[in-house]
Amino acid sequence: MTIKNITFAIGLTWLIYGALNFGYPDWDIGVSIVMAGTTYFTADKVVGAMRNLQWYRWKMMLFLTWFAVDGSYFLYWFFKNRSVLLQMREGQWPMSLRLFLLCGIIWTLTPADLRQFRARTQSAAADK
Repeated sequence: MTIKNITFAIGLTWLIYGALNFGYPDWDIGVSIVMAGTTYFTADKVVGAMRNLQWYRWKMMLFLTWFAVDGSYFLYWFFKNRSVLLQMREGQWPMSLRLFLLCGIIWTLTPADLRQFRARTQSAAADK
């Protein structure tokens, strides 16, 4: 299993746990699976294009980001319960965007990035 699959499984487990145990009207298992799935297929491509400065792909990056963060949420609640969509849409996207970008960053890290991060943190700890 890759780090992407492992972190996806952990994240989806937490999303399902939250859907079952917290009382938010717009957080259910279905939307958790839909949004996690779109993030799985798009986040690393968006962040990878940003990291590699592939700005000619900006339209694709914006669309995929919007779709994973808000578009899939909108479509899910539009067809399931529009009143929930009207109540909660404004508040859900900031956290969804942060999680989307975090997943993309984690999934595009290379072993060299991790070695560099460890060396910098060790150096900073030694300086104190």
